[in-house]
Amino acid sequence: MATVRPGPYREAVGVTIDTSAVGPYLESKTSAVKDALAAKMDFTTLRLQKIIVDDKLQGQLLNHRTGNLGGSVRPTETTVTETEIDGGVVAGGTGAPYARPLEYGARAHLIQAVNAKALHFSINGKEVFAKSVRHPGNRAYAFMRGTLDEEASNITAGFQDAVTEAARS
Repeated sequence: MATVRPGPYREAVGVTIDTSAVGPYLESKTSAVKDALAAKMDFTTLRLQKIIVDDKLQGQLLNHRTGNLGGSVRPTETTVTETEIDGGVVAGGTGAPYARPLEYGARAHLIQAVNAKALHFSINGKEVFAKSVRHPGNRAYAFMRGTLDEEASNITAGFQDAVTEAARS
């Protein structure tokens, strides 16, 4: 009935519900069930966002530094079609372009100045300018996928409860 799976984008996690699985005996309740599932989807995506920001990005997996990554974690809008209800959580964007490499890991690579003569950063409070730097790469932290995996049974149970309650009303 409910499928918990990675979303369509690498930096997204999502949940898709196949409403055709509700069955013919609930046809008269389809509208109420869809409404209940859409509301549960909104609640679930907000809950996932909170867990990711308040737990995973506050020291459980990654240490909080600027808050840019946490600020980029946001629920997607829940969409309802004839047969599916989709929602999810995304992270990254211009404020935190490093979300994807932190989620999936990154190989060692060269970073070169493109729009300026040099890169500018600080190390231990010392200002550094360089034409290029060698990034050593990093492991995958899976702060989003890991949260989805940990919460999958709770999410499924929540959707099942929503269907049961809507069908009884």
